[in-house]
Amino acid sequence: MYIILNIIKKCFFNWRKILPLTLFSVPLAFLGGYLKISQTFFFILLGFTLLTAAVLMWISKYIVDSSSNVKSISVTKNSVLGGLIGFVSGIVGIGGGVFLSPLLHLTHWDSPKKIAATSSFFILVNSIAGLFGQYQANHNNPDFYFDTHLALLFMLTVLVGGQIGSRLSATKIPPFVIKRITAVLIAFVGLRILFKHLY
Repeated sequence: MYIILNIIKKCFFNWRKILPLTLFSVPLAFLGGYLKISQTFFFILLGFTLLTAAVLMWISKYIVDSSSNVKSISVTKNSVLGGLIGFVSGIVGIGGGVFLSPLLHLTHWDSPKKIAATSSFFILVNSIAGLFGQYQANHNNPDFYFDTHLALLFMLTVLVGGQIGSRLSATKIPPFVIKRITAVLIAFVGLRILFKHLY
């Protein structure tokens, strides 16, 4: 949330472009979270999603380096792109920024700073919508349980890890190296999930 407020303060948002992206992504992220699917299908989709995210993260340096001239993308294309990513994100529980950012760079959607700002906002609203959809689908299920302590632990871990990562990237390790290390870890997790549920 702090990142979003800081971005708004620095005027990195282009609302005319962001609103079409989120017009369908938010309701479809909710629908994806609400959708009841088998456990096997969920893990297979999650595995492929993680592998796709890893590939996009690995090649992101070349994508960003090649994005220079900003091109105009129609409202329809923005809406369809946002809706598709939002739906998949809602199902697997990933905010969607890891897919959106490379695709926006590939299409020369806007400047790198505005793409980063848009992806941060996209992750926030779609994560909330997807979580709300999952809650609505499962809150009457007697097996449904929200572990507050575990959630707080995850939040603390993400906060600490984010601080460590930002400091390392700012001082010692180039950002693209951190991205590639992360991509390898994500690919490893994705492959393990697929091998476990496909064989």
